[in-house]
Amino acid sequence: MRSYCSIGRAAIILAVALGTGLALADAAKDTMALNNGDVLSGTLKEFGDGAAVFHTALAGMVIVPAEEVRAITTAEPRRVYLVNGEELTGRILTEGNAVYVASPTGRVALDLADVADIMPAPEGGAFDEAVEAGAPSAGRNTFELELGALWRSGVRDYSEPFAAFMWRYEGERWDFESRARVALSGGGDFPLYFLSQSEWRRELDDRYYGLFAVDMERDRREGLEWRFDLGAGAGRRLWETNAQHLDADTGLTLTADYFDLGGMERGVRREALDGGLGGWRSAAYYRSAGRTHHETEAAWRVRLQYTRDVFLDGEFTEDLVFYPSLTDWGQLRARSESVIRFPLSTNLNLRFDVLFDYQRHRAFPGLDPWRATVGAGIVWDF
Repeated sequence: MRSYCSIGRAAIILAVALGTGLALADAAKDTMALNNGDVLSGTLKEFGDGAAVFHTALAGMVIVPAEEVRAITTAEPRRVYLVNGEELTGRILTEGNAVYVASPTGRVALDLADVADIMPAPEGGAFDEAVEAGAPSAGRNTFELELGALWRSGVRDYSEPFAAFMWRYEGERWDFESRARVALSGGGDFPLYFLSQSEWRRELDDRYYGLFAVDMERDRREGLEWRFDLGAGAGRRLWETNAQHLDADTGLTLTADYFDLGGMERGVRREALDGGLGGWRSAAYYRSAGRTHHETEAAWRVRLQYTRDVFLDGEFTEDLVFYPSLTDWGQLRARSESVIRFPLSTNLNLRFDVLFDYQRHRAFPGLDPWRATVGAGIVWDF
């Protein structure tokens, strides 16, 4: 019954997230004003060869003659090619009846009749408010908020709503990304489940990069009170095309974790009432096993990350990480995460992910080493 209630709460949260996101999605869209007074909101796809191609969430792809376009405003920087051969890079802004390109050196007036083509700006060419005022570019920040529901399987199976937050910074020479997911349940034990992953990358050249990573995790239903990973290493882009790329990195990770089976015992005893003989055996194991275990170890980290574009403007990512222990030979921890996301509008995305964790515990040999998580949510980019 509790599982169905969690699913119901998750459905309500998803509905609220979708409605709120739709209401706020216009904040970071491109706009295109036409001579007849219409204003389109969405994404500018192309502008050149006498036509403007614009995508809107409701009408889809719209093509209008370039001479019918009165003004353009873009949410992101663009590369503007003029018919006289000049190039401008920056956000396209409209104030009153005047159109400008906000470049690092200031604002440059733009006559749309002189435009030969408009393309996305190269990576690292993001411009913030300071750039619009004429200051040098300081990189690009991206934020995401996700609300959804997840199903987890391990010692026990359960489902519950969750919230997730992502912050990504893309600079000229280094990038940063941090993701955190928390289960929206637990009462006095909140959070029952929490996972935070942060990584800094610094480009060494076109293919090689250095990295520093900090991960934190709590999974109360699996007996994990907390785990802290601190790692450093180097990586290389092994393969890249226009639609996909494969990265590999390796390095050293220091791990500290603390397990407490006391809370698991109480939960299993409650579920044993409905679980028959198998449930009572599990409860007996947790009563007889040592309640707590603390461990600090060094491990080698080996990671592969594959990303590719998929149909409907979606993206698929596979992240595979192994942690073979350097201080306890034969011990292995591993994680595999598969994510696919599809755009619903300019700022809203639908995200599905499947996560598998593996860790065999010497202190608790009766614990299932496998954990699985399946989640789905609505992601708002802002």
